[in-house]
Amino acid sequence: MSLIPMPYEIIFEHLNHPADGCDVTVVITNYKYGKECLEALESLKAQTEDSFNIYIVDDCSPDNSIELIKQWLEMNKENPKFSHLLLIKHKENHGLSASRNTGISMVVTPYVFILDADNQVYPTALSKLKAAIENSGLQASYSLIELFGEQSGIINNSIWIEEKFKHGNYIDAMAMFKTEIFRKLGGYRKMPNNFGWEDYDFWLKMIDNGYKACHVPNILCRYRVHSSSMLRTLTNKYIKENKKLILQDLNKHHNFKVEL
Repeated sequence: MSLIPMPYEIIFEHLNHPADGCDVTVVITNYKYGKECLEALESLKAQTEDSFNIYIVDDCSPDNSIELIKQWLEMNKENPKFSHLLLIKHKENHGLSASRNTGISMVVTPYVFILDADNQVYPTALSKLKAAIENSGLQASYSLIELFGEQSGIINNSIWIEEKFKHGNYIDAMAMFKTEIFRKLGGYRKMPNNFGWEDYDFWLKMIDNGYKACHVPNILCRYRVHSSSMLRTLTNKYIKENKKLILQDLNKHHNFKVEL
C-alpha cells in the first residue's frame, strides 16, 4: 500500500504557525472512539514539546466522533503549542492501514508519531522519543507502554532485537519515526482479512531494509485495553485460527522470514 491518501473531506483546519516550522506531527487514527480521542488530545495538550502538528484521520465513523473532536479542536485551536491542527474524514471506511497512510501522506515535519485514538501519552513522550532518534541516529524510537483500562502492566520492555521478530511482534505501533522512512517503504500494508498486524508488517519492512528503532526505557505512552482493542480481539483470535496463512503471507512479502 502506498502513501496516496484515500478520498477525504477536511472537517477542521487551523494554522498557528507554518506546518513545517516544528519537528513532529502526531497522526491520530479514529474509528468510533470520539470520547477516548478527547482524552488522547488532552494528553497531547500536556506535552513538553514546544510545538507540533496534530493530524486526525477519522475513518468514516458512524457515531458522533467528528462532532466531539471538532468541538475540542475549536476550543483549543489558539494554543500556541499546536502549530497545525487538521481533522479529516474518509468518505468511506478503509481500515487502519489506509487511515494511517492518509495522515502520514500529509506530514511535512521530519518526525511523525503514530497514535490510535483510544491511547494516550505522558507529557515528555514527544520530546524524549524525538531526542532518542536524534541521539541514536536510528530511524525510529519507542518506549515502555503502560496498559490501562481492563488490564494493567507494562509492555514494549525490550530493546530492538531482530531475532525476536521471528516469533511475532513485540513492539507496539505507538512509536515515533523519521517521516522519510514511510515514504521510502510505502507506508502500512493492508493486511489480509484485517488480522491486525499492520505494525508488525511495518517493523518487518524496516528489518528488510536494514533500519532499526531505539528503545527508550521510560514509560511514555499508555495503551487502553478494552473489549474491542486490538490486543483483545482480531489479532489473537485470527492468528490462532489461521497461523499457516499468516506465515505464508508474511514470508511472501518479506526477506526476513518469520516462524511465529
